[in-house]
Amino acid sequence: MDFCTKCGIKLRQGTAFCAGCGTSIVATVDPNRCFCTQCGKEIGSGIKFCTGCGSPCQPKETEVQQDAPSVMPAVAAAAITQAVLDNADTLPIKTLIDNGESYYRNGDYAKALKQFEKAIRLYPDDAAGYNRRGNVYTVQGQYDAAMHDFDKAMGLCDEAIKLNPSDHRAYAGRGEVYLKKGQFDNAIQDCGEAIRLDPYNVDAYSCRGAAYMYSGRHDLAISDCDRAINMTPNNADLYSVRGTAYANSGRPDLAISDCGRAIGLNPNAANAYAVRGTAYVNSGRPDLAIIDCDRAIGLNPNAADAYTVRGAAYLHNGRQDLAINDCDRAIGLNPNDARSYTIRGTAYMQTGRHDLAIYDCDRAIGLNPDNADAYSIRGTSYMYSGRHDLAMRDCEQALRLNPGNADLYYARMGVDNGGHMAMQPNPGYAGAYGEVVGAYGEAAAVACGEIAAACADEGVVEDVAYGILGLIGLGDDD
Repeated sequence: MDFCTKCGIKLRQGTAFCAGCGTSIVATVDPNRCFCTQCGKEIGSGIKFCTGCGSPCQPKETEVQQDAPSVMPAVAAAAITQAVLDNADTLPIKTLIDNGESYYRNGDYAKALKQFEKAIRLYPDDAAGYNRRGNVYTVQGQYDAAMHDFDKAMGLCDEAIKLNPSDHRAYAGRGEVYLKKGQFDNAIQDCGEAIRLDPYNVDAYSCRGAAYMYSGRHDLAISDCDRAINMTPNNADLYSVRGTAYANSGRPDLAISDCGRAIGLNPNAANAYAVRGTAYVNSGRPDLAIIDCDRAIGLNPNAADAYTVRGAAYLHNGRQDLAINDCDRAIGLNPNDARSYTIRGTAYMQTGRHDLAIYDCDRAIGLNPDNADAYSIRGTSYMYSGRHDLAMRDCEQALRLNPGNADLYYARMGVDNGGHMAMQPNPGYAGAYGEVVGAYGEAAAVACGEIAAACADEGVVEDVAYGILGLIGLGDDD
């Protein structure tokens, strides 16, 4: 009797894969042996009926086996293994999920969906199938179906935790659902509990890292991804998440390096191209960003992030019309991404459509109340629309959220006592998200204080200072 080399379970003669772990055992074939197709008993040469079950032998199949090479080529063995796994009536849940994940990462969503649906059919009380099928629906733009699956997964995880409060898989699974729903603090809490129960739970580190990244805690995201990568160094998704954290925390070169590694591991990783595009935009290379986003969209026409990033690149190049078109598409695919509204609002502001800009920034702030860029853009449109009190309010909020941005201080000084523009915001400035407005009627002391606060850009401080002092009636002699 043979044993599985992976899990040690006894193997029945003639079986194609291990019933315990799903590992293929068909990679080698002995040309001198054949087995009954009904009971698996070995059949001697020239035997017409199986001595184990009496079934008739099939000489034609025996001849095929005798003609087969003693060792199958690796590609052929892999193909047979995959066919067995795809068509088997019963497989362990982990095998089905891993198989579906492989298809998912390679962009074969139809086959991934088939595996996850089989997991749901065979294991209807396991949240993993619903969770992964929801991911496929999300990529395909079927958000209602995805949310239905995520809700189902959430309920199953709740029940599993009630039955066994030490079930680390249930905590990690529920954390993934919270992540998909945008409830990042809950995701971090559940994944933290999963890690406490099982310090080697890679899925929990990956999920918590993504939750940290989406909530702006980039250093913690990088730390979690580091730990997960140490355990699974060939996981392309982890490099994409860490790359996103690097891109959003001002380290574009590290982001580009991580995304390159992710693409090397999985050339079909559309998200990695989109993240690298973000890094290219942030480092002033919008043309390279557009190329990467084109690749991402070619791999997945429903990749909302790729349209958003390409829209930012077009905006950087002064192509507001194309930026608006891409953000329209991104919002159609994912109406809950504040970045798309912020970018489109910026394009509307720069082209003088201030009512539309204000509407988009309202939506962006509703989705993310800590979005300093949206406050600054809305403030600019309020300023151009003559609503200076609202402009001042938004400028102050933008400064509270991002006090280190010198441009906000300069812009706040942009209107004189009569409400006339003294300093025009620069629509073509690369950091268009940080451009905002100013307040009117500020005293000389306050104005000079703002100049001092903005001293990070020493090259323009003197010119700005003289301009402001002149506006409020102080000459060179003062």
